[in-house]
Amino acid sequence: MTGKPYAEKDNIQEILAEHVMNPVRFKDSINTMFDLGVDTFIEIGPRKNIIKLCKESE
Repeated sequence: MTGKPYAEKDNIQEILAEHVMNPVRFKDSINTMFDLGVDTFIEIGPRKNIIKLCKESE
């Protein structure tokens, strides 16, 4: 929901319940991963949906 990593102390059950009712901040999540030094992403699946979302958010 925030695009930021969650801490171990966070209530994961509550967070997952909130995810069902709130939009996913996909672009913010990707940008946070870049900021944390992630430079490689591997998409597994029949289509390249994540790659398309990343290109659209540039």
